[in-house]
Amino acid sequence: GEEAVAPAANDGRSDRRDAAPQAKAQRQRGGEVADELDNRDARTVFVRGVPQEATQTMMRQKLETFGKIKSCRLVKDPVTGRLKGTAFVEYAAVEGAEKAVAAGQPGKKTEGVWVAATRLVLAMALTQDGARKLASHHETKKGLPADNRNLYLAKEGEIAEDSPAAEGLSKLDLQRRASC
Repeated sequence: GEEAVAPAANDGRSDRRDAAPQAKAQRQRGGEVADELDNRDARTVFVRGVPQEATQTMMRQKLETFGKIKSCRLVKDPVTGRLKGTAFVEYAAVEGAEKAVAAGQPGKKTEGVWVAATRLVLAMALTQDGARKLASHHETKKGLPADNRNLYLAKEGEIAEDSPAAEGLSKLDLQRRASC
């Protein structure tokens, strides 16, 4: 017949030996993830001046001339669903991002990066920490009184009466915005 084989006694050391290479691999993957995130920041370009009629395809076609693109994200307003006029483009290599930013520097009208007859402004994207610091700096401008005029609404464009952006606006202001 068949012989039953008893499991070897476990002194606890074999589990630690088996776990050691797994833990080392995990730490290495964690390091690779951190390196990937740092590298992603160096490969990501922030784009301003994106026209309303722009699409991801249009943006990709124009910006792929500088290098292979990993992702292209057009920023939309969560309330209206319309483009906010900005985008983030992540290149596969840092060189592509650097070429794009160099081409998008302000200069003569015939130069630059254009999409749908609109010149794009390109800059290296900030890290999340850098963006927080910049926002904090803008919030704490010294010596200036707070501006309560809601001037950002002038850039909002069309505002539906039932949208959160319409709260606090007079009927006359809503009518003026609807007729634009």
